[in-house]
Amino acid sequence: MPKSLTVLTKEMGAVVLNGFHVVGGKSPANLSPLLTGKAASELPDIDQFYFADHLDPAMFIFDGMKQDGYRTAFYKDMPWRGTFLNYHKGFSHQPADHYLCPFLMKHYVDSLKSNGNIFCIGDLPHYNVMLNLTKQLFELNGKKFSLTYITDISHEKFGIVSSIDDDVANYLRWFLYTRKLDNTVIIVMSDHGMRFGPQRATELGRIEERLPFLSIVLPKTVQTLRPAALLNLKSNVNVLTTTYDVYDTILDIVELDTYRSNCTVSGAKILRGMSLLEPIPKNRSCYEADIAPYWCVCNEWKAVSRNETIYRKVVSQLVEHVNGVIKQFPTLCSKRDLLHVEWVKRSNPKHMTYLSKHFNVTNKIKPLKQYREPYFDYYQVKIVMGPKPAVYEGAVTYSVETDSLTINENDVTRVNM
Repeated sequence: MPKSLTVLTKEMGAVVLNGFHVVGGKSPANLSPLLTGKAASELPDIDQFYFADHLDPAMFIFDGMKQDGYRTAFYKDMPWRGTFLNYHKGFSHQPADHYLCPFLMKHYVDSLKSNGNIFCIGDLPHYNVMLNLTKQLFELNGKKFSLTYITDISHEKFGIVSSIDDDVANYLRWFLYTRKLDNTVIIVMSDHGMRFGPQRATELGRIEERLPFLSIVLPKTVQTLRPAALLNLKSNVNVLTTTYDVYDTILDIVELDTYRSNCTVSGAKILRGMSLLEPIPKNRSCYEADIAPYWCVCNEWKAVSRNETIYRKVVSQLVEHVNGVIKQFPTLCSKRDLLHVEWVKRSNPKHMTYLSKHFNVTNKIKPLKQYREPYFDYYQVKIVMGPKPAVYEGAVTYSVETDSLTINENDVTRVNM
């Protein structure tokens, strides 16, 4: 989207943060820190899967904003793929003043019954409806906070995302022409890159999945009140950052410090989430930022020889895991056979992670120095399984102490469809 990027960087003075990194593979893993300051694994009942209860909106940033006098909005399309419906039943009640989910779900059901277009309302695509609603919100008096989360235009087919470039560029320019930008912070970002498809199958696509886009436009009011804010933001351009930091940054800007996380990974000397308007250590590690080794692009991975015994063991572990998941759906899926192995890689990060008993990533973390080296070895495996070729990548953890292998369900990805 070159036009939108030009408007952001050249006309609005946005700062693009090149070190912005996912903390997990799917939207819940990255949006939970953004909206709650907590990991997805820290949300209640996360281990109950489809038996989990509703989420309490009081945990989310919208509630704190509303308590401080902000009018809030949460606009998201594709409600049938709700971010907080994967392991929960959604929200116990409306999380923001303006909330589109019930309307769009009704529209979705009605469209299916009438063979209508589930992605448009009248002649307007959902993304345009949401952008228009956001502009209407910012025409109102008083303080406003909105998350406009566009999904359908890029979730299934990334190639058509360029079709909205003109509309998004014009939407951004609206904030300039109406002088809303004088006192409005604009954050344009993605929660993760492409998770499947031809592009994802490449090494570059694998990195792009883990390094999504993040840009921040600071208004004149913030720059006037905090002269060092823009300088500090620019100093963090090439530093490792996550949605934990974006959450903290928003609360820092609106001076809602009581809602900030102040969580530190065990053994780390810096906070898990820090405001981007303050200097962040340039040597910050994935461990300190609570990024699991499988997702960390900072780790050095080396190829494992086919002659090593561990090579066959980790491959077999991933094959068994995939078939174990498939076995839960015997009427829908057939057992898969290994066709070939693309690669096996090994890493020994400086800090190792205890995987919790659930599918989530980091519940208990301690520095490696407390144990004999190496306590854990981390492996990444890429395999192709049949009958119809299905390409899987997964992380396998080997415990030297117990001579056992573990797979974290959140660290297994199918990269083709």
